[in-house]
Amino acid sequence: MSSTPLDRLLRRITPDAVTRSYLAKFAVAVLVVVAAIGAVGAVTYAETTEQLEASAQEDYTAVAELSGIELDGWTSARRSTASDIADNEAFSNDPDVTSRYLSSHHSRTAEEVVALHHVDRKQGTVLASSQDDADAGAAVTGQEWFDDNLLYGDQVFTTRRTRSRANSGSRTSP
Repeated sequence: MSSTPLDRLLRRITPDAVTRSYLAKFAVAVLVVVAAIGAVGAVTYAETTEQLEASAQEDYTAVAELSGIELDGWTSARRSTASDIADNEAFSNDPDVTSRYLSSHHSRTAEEVVALHHVDRKQGTVLASSQDDADAGAAVTGQEWFDDNLLYGDQVFTTRRTRSRANSGSRTSP
Protein backbone atom coordinates (compact mmCIF):
# COMPACT_ATOMS: atom_id res chain seq x y z
CA MET A 1 0.00 0.00 0.00
CA SER A 2 1.38 3.33 -0.90
CA SER A 3 0.87 6.07 1.55
CA THR A 4 0.19 9.63 0.68
CA PRO A 5 2.00 12.51 2.32
CA LEU A 6 -1.17 13.26 4.32
CA ASP A 7 -1.27 9.69 5.69
CA ARG A 8 2.37 9.92 6.74
CA LEU A 9 1.79 13.28 8.41
CA LEU A 10 -1.24 11.99 10.31
CA ARG A 11 0.69 8.93 11.53
CA ARG A 12 3.52 11.12 12.79
CA ILE A 13 1.35 13.56 14.76
CA THR A 14 -1.11 10.95 16.03
CA PRO A 15 -0.12 9.21 19.26
CA ASP A 16 0.43 5.42 19.05
CA ALA A 17 -2.51 4.74 21.41
CA VAL A 18 -4.91 6.37 18.96
CA THR A 19 -3.51 4.66 15.87
CA ARG A 20 -3.79 1.20 17.49
CA SER A 21 -7.28 1.57 19.06
CA TYR A 22 -10.54 1.83 17.15
CA LEU A 23 -12.24 3.16 20.28
CA ALA A 24 -9.71 5.98 20.54
CA LYS A 25 -10.17 6.81 16.85
CA PHE A 26 -13.94 6.85 17.33
CA ALA A 27 -13.63 9.11 20.41
CA VAL A 28 -11.41 11.55 18.53
CA ALA A 29 -13.85 11.62 15.59
CA VAL A 30 -16.78 12.26 17.94
CA LEU A 31 -14.87 15.09 19.64
CA VAL A 32 -14.07 16.67 16.27
CA VAL A 33 -17.73 16.47 15.21
CA VAL A 34 -18.96 17.86 18.56
CA ALA A 35 -16.42 20.71 18.37
CA ALA A 36 -17.56 21.53 14.81
CA ILE A 37 -21.23 21.51 15.83
CA GLY A 38 -20.43 23.69 18.85
CA ALA A 39 -18.54 26.18 16.70
CA VAL A 40 -21.42 26.40 14.21
CA GLY A 41 -23.87 26.79 17.12
CA ALA A 42 -21.80 29.57 18.68
CA VAL A 43 -21.62 31.49 15.40
CA THR A 44 -25.36 31.01 14.80
CA TYR A 45 -26.16 32.15 18.35
CA ALA A 46 -24.06 35.30 17.94
CA GLU A 47 -25.66 36.20 14.61
CA THR A 48 -29.18 35.49 15.87
CA THR A 49 -28.61 37.57 19.00
CA GLU A 50 -27.35 40.47 16.90
CA GLN A 51 -30.37 40.27 14.58
CA LEU A 52 -32.80 40.09 17.50
CA GLU A 53 -31.21 43.10 19.17
CA ALA A 54 -31.39 45.08 15.93
CA SER A 55 -35.03 44.08 15.45
CA ALA A 56 -35.88 45.03 19.03
CA GLN A 57 -34.17 48.41 18.58
CA GLU A 58 -36.19 49.04 15.41
CA ASP A 59 -39.40 48.11 17.26
CA TYR A 60 -38.56 50.43 20.16
CA THR A 61 -37.83 53.25 17.72
CA ALA A 62 -41.12 52.70 15.90
CA VAL A 63 -43.08 52.67 19.16
CA ALA A 64 -41.33 55.85 20.31
CA GLU A 65 -42.11 57.60 17.03
CA LEU A 66 -45.77 56.56 17.16
CA SER A 67 -46.01 57.67 20.79
CA GLY A 68 -44.49 61.02 19.83
CA ILE A 69 -47.03 61.47 17.06
CA GLU A 70 -49.84 60.53 19.43
CA LEU A 71 -48.54 62.94 22.09
CA ASP A 72 -48.28 65.73 19.52
CA GLY A 73 -51.91 65.13 18.52
CA TRP A 74 -52.99 65.08 22.16
CA THR A 75 -51.12 68.33 22.85
CA SER A 76 -52.56 70.01 19.75
CA ALA A 77 -56.09 69.01 20.74
CA ARG A 78 -55.62 70.41 24.27
CA ARG A 79 -54.15 73.65 22.94
CA SER A 80 -57.02 73.99 20.51
CA THR A 81 -59.54 73.39 23.29
CA ALA A 82 -57.84 75.95 25.56
CA SER A 83 -57.69 78.45 22.71
CA ASP A 84 -61.38 77.99 21.88
CA ILE A 85 -62.42 78.32 25.51
CA ALA A 86 -60.20 81.35 26.11
CA ASP A 87 -61.61 83.24 23.13
CA ASN A 88 -64.75 84.48 24.89
CA GLU A 89 -65.90 87.63 26.59
CA ALA A 90 -66.88 85.66 29.70
CA PHE A 91 -63.39 86.26 31.08
CA SER A 92 -64.00 89.98 31.33
CA ASN A 93 -67.14 89.45 33.47
CA ASP A 94 -67.39 88.71 37.14
CA PRO A 95 -65.92 85.44 38.49
CA ASP A 96 -69.33 83.74 38.88
CA VAL A 97 -70.12 84.17 35.18
CA THR A 98 -66.64 82.96 34.26
CA SER A 99 -66.99 79.93 36.56
CA ARG A 100 -70.31 78.98 34.95
CA TYR A 101 -68.75 79.41 31.51
CA LEU A 102 -65.82 77.17 32.48
CA SER A 103 -68.16 74.58 34.00
CA SER A 104 -70.24 74.41 30.84
CA HIS A 105 -67.12 73.88 28.73
CA HIS A 106 -65.66 71.40 31.20
CA SER A 107 -68.66 69.13 30.68
CA ARG A 108 -67.79 68.98 26.96
CA THR A 109 -64.07 68.34 27.30
CA ALA A 110 -62.28 64.99 27.33
CA GLU A 111 -62.59 62.79 30.41
CA GLU A 112 -58.96 63.25 31.41
CA VAL A 113 -59.48 67.01 31.90
CA VAL A 114 -59.98 67.39 35.64
CA ALA A 115 -60.92 71.06 35.74
CA LEU A 116 -60.67 74.38 33.94
CA HIS A 117 -59.26 77.38 35.78
CA HIS A 118 -58.99 81.07 35.01
CA VAL A 119 -55.74 82.05 36.70
CA ASP A 120 -54.03 85.34 37.32
CA ARG A 121 -50.56 84.06 36.62
CA LYS A 122 -48.71 87.03 38.08
CA GLN A 123 -50.64 86.96 41.36
CA GLY A 124 -50.75 83.16 41.47
CA THR A 125 -54.44 83.15 42.25
CA VAL A 126 -57.41 81.41 40.72
CA LEU A 127 -59.96 83.96 39.53
CA ALA A 128 -62.59 81.41 38.44
CA SER A 129 -62.84 77.66 38.15
CA SER A 130 -65.08 74.91 36.88
CA GLN A 131 -64.72 73.28 40.32
CA ASP A 132 -66.92 74.37 43.21
CA ASP A 133 -64.28 73.86 45.92
CA ALA A 134 -63.08 76.85 47.91
CA ASP A 135 -59.48 75.92 47.09
CA ALA A 136 -60.17 75.13 43.43
CA GLY A 137 -57.03 75.47 41.39
CA ALA A 138 -54.72 75.32 44.38
CA ALA A 139 -53.36 72.08 42.95
CA VAL A 140 -52.13 74.14 40.00
CA THR A 141 -51.05 77.41 41.60
CA GLY A 142 -49.42 75.68 44.57
CA GLN A 143 -46.93 73.76 42.45
CA GLU A 144 -43.23 74.62 42.38
CA TRP A 145 -43.31 74.99 38.60
CA PHE A 146 -45.99 77.70 38.81
CA ASP A 147 -43.95 80.91 38.88
CA ASP A 148 -43.24 83.99 36.78
CA ASN A 149 -41.27 81.96 34.26
CA LEU A 150 -44.18 79.65 33.51
CA LEU A 151 -44.70 79.21 29.80
CA TYR A 152 -48.06 77.85 28.72
CA GLY A 153 -47.11 77.24 25.14
CA ASP A 154 -45.39 78.70 22.18
CA GLN A 155 -48.52 80.41 20.88
CA VAL A 156 -50.27 83.45 22.33
CA PHE A 157 -53.99 83.94 21.75
CA THR A 158 -55.73 87.25 22.26
CA THR A 159 -59.39 87.89 22.80
CA ARG A 160 -61.18 90.54 20.79
CA ARG A 161 -62.10 92.67 23.77
CA THR A 162 -59.33 92.62 26.35
CA ARG A 163 -56.29 92.03 24.10
CA SER A 164 -54.73 90.02 26.91
CA ARG A 165 -52.85 86.77 26.61
CA ALA A 166 -55.69 84.29 26.77
CA ASN A 167 -53.58 81.18 27.16
CA SER A 168 -52.00 82.61 30.29
CA GLY A 169 -55.45 83.26 31.71
CA SER A 170 -56.99 79.84 31.21
CA ARG A 171 -55.60 76.38 31.24
CA THR A 172 -56.91 72.86 31.03
CA SER A 173 -55.71 70.67 33.85
CA PRO A 174 -54.96 67.13 32.70
